[in-house]
Amino acid sequence: MKARLAFDPAEHHYGPATESVRRILSTWVEVDWYAPPPPGGLQRAADGLQLHQRLAHAAVPGVFPERVEIEPMAGDFSAFAALCRRVQTGGSSWDWKFQALKRLSRVHSEAHGWTMEQAAVPVSVDSLPLGQLILRLGEHVIWNSMDLGVDLAALPDPEAARWYHGYTQIDRIDCLEWQLAEPGCALDENPFSALLSVYANGHYPFSLGPSKVILFSFA
Repeated sequence: MKARLAFDPAEHHYGPATESVRRILSTWVEVDWYAPPPPGGLQRAADGLQLHQRLAHAAVPGVFPERVEIEPMAGDFSAFAALCRRVQTGGSSWDWKFQALKRLSRVHSEAHGWTMEQAAVPVSVDSLPLGQLILRLGEHVIWNSMDLGVDLAALPDPEAARWYHGYTQIDRIDCLEWQLAEPGCALDENPFSALLSVYANGHYPFSLGPSKVILFSFA
């Protein structure tokens, strides 16, 4: 199943990062969530994950090793849900999303002096502009909700699907933030763009530690 946006990115401008933002959103809506990968998807996903790793290592070497061990795994939704629970309840001190990826994003934004507050567009609750990325509602600054059409409730394990999909949403936001903070950055130099390419090629990474990732796909 594919997401769709509530607006057409081609009709909106995001300053110097406009073209990159449009390409990121275009990649996002082409992801066929929770479906088997396309032909050649494993190699492209593995290449994207290693590129992500190299770029992340260059930015925060103390957190990301230059390469990771990749373990491919194919299975059904019960196997996917078991991996989700394994990461959630594994008891490890390693937290890939918030200990590593969010730190990577924060370090980059701080290095370029970028904040959500500076990029936010003031709006009212009665008038939320669909195409704006970051909104200021009174004292609150939030990312605009963009996704429509991914019916996670229809999947065999909606709870696991929602948990994992929430993590991928964070990756998309970090990818956009990277470009907004550094508009001149080529997408192939954005570590989160490389990570989105893993999803686009039908694979779902589960990081079990700093140097090992299970790359899951649906059989």
